[in-house]
Amino acid sequence: TTNSKDEEVRKLEICIEGLEKNQKACIRMFYLEKRSYQDLSDTLQLSWSQVRSRIQNGRRNLKRCMSNNK
Repeated sequence: TTNSKDEEVRKLEICIEGLEKNQKACIRMFYLEKRSYQDLSDTLQLSWSQVRSRIQNGRRNLKRCMSNNK
């Protein structure tokens, strides 16, 4: 239902806010702004592997946060 979807989005926003600063930036730019790893690397002055690592760790932390807040 719409109400449960709204609740999930609210939880996701709270979990994103709880991420470490660099993970939050990478997650927002990659998933919400649809930017590439290379674009993130250039913008944030990080290596491609650092961007990949921050996105992977951010996803893992989001998954953990979402499952803890069900």
